[in-house]
Amino acid sequence: SFAIDVPELQIARLKRRDLEAFEQVYRLFNRPVYTLALRLLQNESEAYDLLQDAFLKAFEQIAQFRGEAPFWGWLRSIVVNLALM
Repeated sequence: SFAIDVPELQIARLKRRDLEAFEQVYRLFNRPVYTLALRLLQNESEAYDLLQDAFLKAFEQIAQFRGEAPFWGWLRSIVVNLALM
């Protein structure tokens, strides 16, 4: 399971565009994001590209994360939406 908890303080740092916080979150979630992308796309190269695109999009849209659901659910929805495109 990828039920990784991201503390509210970490989310607040992300919303302030703290690059160190972003790197920490990337290190926590890069494997589950890649795994999901690979399952959806069935192509390693495309999955890696999607991994990068998903984190860029998440960083750009972090202000939209309200914390009503787990961070992983929000990030997973970004991955799925990008894969469908």
